[in-house]
Amino acid sequence: MTDEAIQVADAAYEFGRVIAKHNLLKLGWKYVRVADIPGATKIMKDFSSITIKKTGKANWNLVKGLEGELDYAIRFKDEIVEARRPVGKYREIDFVLKGNVFAEVKNYNWNSPFYRSERGMKITKARLLAQAKAYL
Repeated sequence: MTDEAIQVADAAYEFGRVIAKHNLLKLGWKYVRVADIPGATKIMKDFSSITIKKTGKANWNLVKGLEGELDYAIRFKDEIVEARRPVGKYREIDFVLKGNVFAEVKNYNWNSPFYRSERGMKITKARLLAQAKAYL
């Protein structure tokens, strides 16, 4: 087995373990529908970060983000060329579409008190601008 095959097998094991622990079967089925997209194994590897080490509970913000990515991938699967392409040293773009178009998926609850506050919107705007500048 190659190193890459071992890494994918390890990620698949962790993926299954986390799905079972946190009752995330719906997310597992969504992943299976897009698993053949180049780079999709990087999405699967994020499942290993769902469990918060101190509490053992799920990080529901990460779950919501992964679900948003998977829903996007299912909806636009035929347009996606690659998932999680590295951009720069520390960043990845969620999806690269045909024509080298970048898609960064967000799954915000705009009705939450954070996003409805002026402070929350300023923070969100700054984060989005910083992310966009990093891709230029």
